[in-house]
Parts: sequence; C-alpha cells; structure tokens
Amino acid sequence: MSIRLRLTLWYTAVTMGTILACSTAVYVFVSYSLYEAEKETMQRLGERVFAQIDVTQRYNLFLGTTVTLALPELQDFRYSGCYLQIVDARGQVQDQTADIALPVPPEASAPAGFTTPFFRHETILSYPFLTYTIPLRIDTPTQTDQSYVGAVQIATLLTDVEQSLAVLRWILTMVGLTTLAFASSLGWFLARQALRPIEVVMGETQRIGQARSLQQRIQYDGPDDEIGRLTRTINSMLAQLERVQGELEEANQAQRRFISDASHELRTPLTTIRGNVEWLEKIWKKRTHARVWEEPTAVGEPAQQMVEAAIQDVVAEAQRMSRMVNDLLTLARSDIGHRLVMQPLGLLAIVEEVGRQAVHLPHQVDWKIGDLDALADVDVRGNADAIKQLLYILIENAFQYTDEGEVVLDALMDAGRRRVGLRVRDTGIGIAKEHVPHIFERLYRIDASRGRRSGSGLGLAIARWIIDEHQGTIEVYTREKKGTTMIAWFPLDKANGIG
Repeated sequence: MSIRLRLTLWYTAVTMGTILACSTAVYVFVSYSLYEAEKETMQRLGERVFAQIDVTQRYNLFLGTTVTLALPELQDFRYSGCYLQIVDARGQVQDQTADIALPVPPEASAPAGFTTPFFRHETILSYPFLTYTIPLRIDTPTQTDQSYVGAVQIATLLTDVEQSLAVLRWILTMVGLTTLAFASSLGWFLARQALRPIEVVMGETQRIGQARSLQQRIQYDGPDDEIGRLTRTINSMLAQLERVQGELEEANQAQRRFISDASHELRTPLTTIRGNVEWLEKIWKKRTHARVWEEPTAVGEPAQQMVEAAIQDVVAEAQRMSRMVNDLLTLARSDIGHRLVMQPLGLLAIVEEVGRQAVHLPHQVDWKIGDLDALADVDVRGNADAIKQLLYILIENAFQYTDEGEVVLDALMDAGRRRVGLRVRDTGIGIAKEHVPHIFERLYRIDASRGRRSGSGLGLAIARWIIDEHQGTIEVYTREKKGTTMIAWFPLDKANGIG
C-alpha cells in the first residue's frame, strides 16, 4: 500500500469520524428541541385544563365524604393540536375531545394514584403519540395528605416530528456522503501534491545512483519544510560519502604506493644477496674443479678477500631486510589495532640507558647527553620498549643526516607542567618546508642524497604510531642546512600529582 493511499485513507477516516460526530450532535440537538417544544406545549395546555376543573367535596352521614368533579368543556381545546382525556380515580374515562381512546396508564387506576406528572411515548392505531398524564389530587379534612381523585391525559400526534427527523436524517446522510466523497478526492489530491517533492527527490536519487557519481547533488527549490530538510540531509550524506570515497581512494593509492615501495626496498637487498650468492656459487664450483685454494698463486688471496666481502654484504643486506620486515610487521600490527601494554614508568632510567647504548650506533659526529633534570621524579604511563624504540629512531635519523657537528639528547618540561618532552637535536642538513608534513608517512623519503645512507622510510611512521599510543605528540623544528630538532611529548601520569 502506497503512502499516498494510506494518507488518503487516514484523511477519509478522520473526515468520516468528524461527520458522524457532527451529524449525531445535530440530530440529537434537533430531536431534543422538537420533543421539548411538544412537551412545553402540552404542559401549558395541562395547566389551563387543570385550572378549569372544579372539585367539590360533600360529607354525608351514611355515605361519608363524596367528591364531585366539575369538568370544563374539553371541546374548547380541540383546536390546540392535542387530544385530551379525563379519567377518575378508578381509571374510568369521564370526558375526551375525540373518539380516540387514550390508553389509561396503570398508575392512573391504582388505589393510591400517583403524584408526579409523566410523559410517555405510545402507539395508538399505529400512529406515534406522546402522552402527558397529570394527577388530580385534593385536600381532605380527614386525611393528612392529598387524596387522589383522577387524572388528566394529554396526547399529541408525533407524525410531523418523526417526518421532520426522517427528513433531517436523509439530509445529514446525503450531506455526509457528499462531504466524504469530496474529502476523499481532496485527500487524494493533497496527498499527491504533498508527496510530489518526495517523488522528485526519489527521481534525483535514482539518477545519482545510476550515474554512480557522488559529486552530483539533489536540486530542490521548494520551501524549507520537512522535504527541504530531507534534501539537505541527503546532500550532506552524499558530501560525506564523497569525502569518504576520496579518503578511501587516497588510502588505496597510499597502500599501492606502500606496496610498490616496500617491494622495491626488499628487492634491493634481495638482488644484492642473490648476486653475491651466485658469485660465491661460481667460486665454489671453480674451487671444486680447479682447487683454486690449494694453488699457491697470487690469485688466491684477492679471491678470498672478495669472498669475505661478498659474505659481509650478504649478512648486512640480510640484516637490513630483517629490520625492514620487522618494521613492516610493526606497522601492520598498528593497522589491525594492536595496542601497547602500558604501565607507570620512570623516564629518567630509560633515557639514560638509551643514551649509553646510542654511542654504538653508526655515526661520525659528536654524541652528547644534555640536561635530563626535567625527568627527575617524573613518571609517565607507557611502554618501556616502545619508548626506547622511539628514541633510537629519532637518534638514528639524526646520525644519518648529520655529516658534521653534533647530536644532543635532552629533556624539558612544558610551562603547564602537564607533559614532559624528550628532545633530539642535530646540526644536519635539515628538511625543506614542503616536505615536513610528509616525513611521518610510510616509505616517504625526500632524497637519497640527504645522507650517506638511504633509510627505509618506515622509522618515523613507527615513531608516530608509538607516540599516538602514548597519547602524546611530536614537534618538528627544522631549517635547511641548519639542523633539525624533534621533541616527543608525553603526558605525565596523574599519579605524579603535577599540574
């Protein structure tokens, strides 16, 4: 069932209920008014008749008290539109205005009679009548209450009233059906007009879906109503989907670039290893067939040196490839949500240990441990191995791109004493401004000529993941040919009570 049909049915049902309620109210009000008008007329007539009845009481020694009713001439009331009848205490008809005998109610013939006038609907000769019965009671000297002596009956024919109500029912029915038909048609039209903007939005949405272009938007020039807000919501959703799609495309491009660069990086040491192993295989075959090593010639010693150099190259490249694989594994774990195990740590001992061991890293500039007083009695919540790995990455980068001068490791506390920073400064070649935003991207390398050795391009990406896990930040200050300073900021553990 369509929304348009449901709206029409609901509108029709509400209209029908309203019509029924209004028609019922009108009918009840008119019916009540007509009957009340008849009752009022009958009451006024009863008062006139009752005022003209003369009751006479006589006392006889033998017969006791006798009551004589002097009745008015009822024919004087025959043109009032009502039928009158008077009965005595035994229910016997004493006088009437027509040949129609009104039914005597049981109350009128009861010994004690009745005290309160009442109305009743009667059917007389198949015609509807409304009867009004009034008791006749007189005061007696021998009784404390009034004595019942008869009743006056007034009846009016309800044919006109019933016909009027029948006509009213027919009118209300026809008006209700006509109004219902009109309301249904109007409801269908209004529902169609109200849903037309939705059909436009649906058409535009289908068009965008068929075009498979998230750059398109729904064109809507209507008022700022629910449809307008729906259109804005859909357009906003399309914009978000477009942005997400762009981010996914960038991520896919970065992933393809990452795989390509990683394959290239791994191919280089593999090529070196393969070449040296093939050369060693040839030397081994010559040694087997010609026994080169047993001949005391001048060729033996240089060949042995070349073999040793080849083996060293194989070992160095294997170590390099192993480090790269470990770095790739670390980044892969970060991508799948691997979390570091954190615990309260004292940074001073960790930094001092890294400072002692960093002297064994390859370098040709001075290595200095600066002021570490900021780390005294300072704890952070972190992972000791990861923090060491972060510092080694920063120090190795500083050594790699510093040809002369020095590399210094020190510590500092921020002004608000809410975080502590580990700073690595060098006097190297620095980084160009346009490259700074990209140095933490995976396999991003500016230029192989920046240092004596070309790195894998994974170290700073790992460093960023580590600092992110510690909810810290890395700041980079650099100028070309003036050196670079990197500060890893760690939030202090709340148990320190600092800040």
